[in-house]
Amino acid sequence: MEEKCEKWRRAFQAPSTVAHITLIPPFIWEKDLHALITLLTNTAESVNPFFIRGKGIGNFGKRTLFVNVELDPNLDALQAGLAASLSAEGIPSERRRYKPHITLATRLDRRRFSAYKEKLSTFHPEYCFQCSKISLFQFKGHKWQELEQILLGGA
Repeated sequence: MEEKCEKWRRAFQAPSTVAHITLIPPFIWEKDLHALITLLTNTAESVNPFFIRGKGIGNFGKRTLFVNVELDPNLDALQAGLAASLSAEGIPSERRRYKPHITLATRLDRRRFSAYKEKLSTFHPEYCFQCSKISLFQFKGHKWQELEQILLGGA
């Protein structure tokens, strides 16, 4: 599944990160990096590994195409816990309802949206995999780099 997503992401010139499910949108952390890793680790320990499932293609308006991700109660709890922990440290929570997804193409105009959607007409993703860790990314230079992998509780 990951290879197929990555193939489409490269074809559609998606942002230069690995295929992923964003839990928290980018934010500015002005404190010590170790403090952030500790905060994320403490939150992640409260959620046991779980399965992530998804099926089909979705979109946000005519600007973004993605692979659907089911909002499992464990994924929801992990995201909400991370948002609450960060909020307690002054990082504002996202105002929109959390919609997990794997981005294939973004910042599209109507013409590219239609063309890409047509190309995806033969792509019918259906998957299930175990989530046992989260990753912390930092934007350095002109790309996102993974700084740390944090295990979920019981992993």
